[in-house]
This record gives sequence, structure tokens and C-alpha cells, in this order.
Amino acid sequence: MNILEQTVQRKLTHEFIMTMPVTITLRPRNKVKTPAGGFTWQETVPRAAQVMRLCEPSTMGGGMPRPIVTTDGIQREIEFMLLGEWDASIGVNDVFTHDGHDWEIVQVAQSNGWEQRALVTRLG
Repeated sequence: MNILEQTVQRKLTHEFIMTMPVTITLRPRNKVKTPAGGFTWQETVPRAAQVMRLCEPSTMGGGMPRPIVTTDGIQREIEFMLLGEWDASIGVNDVFTHDGHDWEIVQVAQSNGWEQRALVTRLG
């Protein structure tokens, strides 16, 4: 991809996000072993707030949300795709609060140079 095409794609992504923007503060988490042999989640320093867009799962091919097994072993349906700009900072297991619910990043797509995508499921 040449620089001009990448610049155009980044601009299109930005404009698409701005049609339905949400401000998200992602909170990275680490697994911490417990004495009983299990684990618990420990949140670390939150990432800076970022403007992104939550896209309906029907935009993810075939119109059917796909289930995914999360790190706690529970199968959950993907409820949204989180779309950020090319330089967005998103990690697997990050959590955030939106619209009164807690959400978890369960998969992050490989960067394509103009957008960052992640699959999101609701916790609880």
C-alpha cells in the first residue's frame, strides 16, 4: 500500500468513527495466580481515553455473531466490534465500561495501517 492510499484509508476510518463516536477508557488486566491454584484479574494503569466506534456484529461477515471462549473458560457471544484509528491502543483482556455495562476485549485484529479492530463481549 502506498502512502497516499494509506492516508485516504485513515481519513475514511476517522470520518466513519466520527459518525457515532464513543469515548472509551480501556483498562488493561493481568492474570494473577491465587494460592488455591486459580487466578484473579488485576487491573493495571488505564490507557488514555480514546474516541472509537462500537459497530454491530452483523457487520462482521455473514450477519451472525460468533461465539468465543474467553480466558475464564466461558463461551460468550461477540456483541460488538470496537473500531479505533490506526494508532489506537487496544489489548486482549482490556476492559471498559460503556452504557452501564462492563465489556471485555476478547480478540484484536492485526493492524492494517489505517484502523484497529477488536471483538468485544459483555461481562456479567
